[in-house]
Amino acid sequence: IFQAVLFYTSTDIESSSVFELVEVPIFQGDVMGKPDVYLIILDAYSGDTTLKKDYNFDNSGFKNKLKERGFFIPKTSFSNYPNTEMSLTSIMQMVYLDFLADEMGKDSKDKTVLIELRRENNVMNIFQANGYHITTFYGGMDTRGFYQNAYETLCGSYFNLNEDLQRSFVQTYFPTDFLRSMFYDNFRYHDLECAFSEFFEFEKKNEKPQFVFVHLILPHPPFVYDADGNRVVAKYSIDRFDENLKDAYLQQTIFANKKTIEMVDSIQKRDSGAVIMVMSDHGGRLGVDWYNPTEMDYYRALNNFGAFYFPGQEENMPEEFAAVNVFRILFNLYLDADYEILEDKQIWYIPERPYDHIDVTDKLMK
Repeated sequence: IFQAVLFYTSTDIESSSVFELVEVPIFQGDVMGKPDVYLIILDAYSGDTTLKKDYNFDNSGFKNKLKERGFFIPKTSFSNYPNTEMSLTSIMQMVYLDFLADEMGKDSKDKTVLIELRRENNVMNIFQANGYHITTFYGGMDTRGFYQNAYETLCGSYFNLNEDLQRSFVQTYFPTDFLRSMFYDNFRYHDLECAFSEFFEFEKKNEKPQFVFVHLILPHPPFVYDADGNRVVAKYSIDRFDENLKDAYLQQTIFANKKTIEMVDSIQKRDSGAVIMVMSDHGGRLGVDWYNPTEMDYYRALNNFGAFYFPGQEENMPEEFAAVNVFRILFNLYLDADYEILEDKQIWYIPERPYDHIDVTDKLMK
């Protein structure tokens, strides 16, 4: 309890000053017939290069199924940051987070400001300003904001804690596989099962256009599914990026493919005009050497997945989708907004130093 309280009271920064640095114009469009929008985040889902080289896995079957359903899939896809706390925050705020190095200091380990930035973000503020009802299935990742009657959350996590704090707690106090399975894996498993169940039964609560945010901790560990979706006993390692977990990761990736297609079919059956975005926030990262990274390590962390169904806008689709620009592009196409499209760049940092950023774009683009 002392560690938890210390963690959440350790920040010296005023949230209000940080929010000023991520502000973008809150555009209100007068477009009629605004589409429902679904964002499905597959946490730690690797891109093609990593899956082929590290797992000898050809993901073309999954991609072809999405293309058959009208999805556009960029030839190459990279996240802008290698971990969720930065990547998802950047996606939802529609900006890069370079300024945090000056605000927090490059030696800071305090991630509470990132939690706050993710909870109240530009994307949801823009949707709310344009009359959208917001629903989240956050599957273990808290993205709750301050959206009053425009907002509802389904399938919240039993452990409403920061991911690093949660992982440290489990490793310290649940030293045996039995205890970890009982008190940690089962909670994550039931979170995911709840999200699937609620999603397939999801119905609109009102006549407003809908923004539905689905963050699945999948294929991210703990690895509780095999390729067919059967419950398995999760494997553990002191190093959460241990390459010995690759077999379990691949099994859960194959299952994630299956559930994603089912979710897409469920959406399109209800509403063929809904916008659907399937993305990973970063790569799987197993085997990464954070301190002495090779070129392949950059791919393991930053090579991600993206597929986009933008009905009625097929001719206007850009060739590439930088994660930071996804909602800028969507709002420009469907709400007649005029957001600037930012340069795509990939930023590296080690998990223990989240504000010490290194631009590695050239290493990937070459």
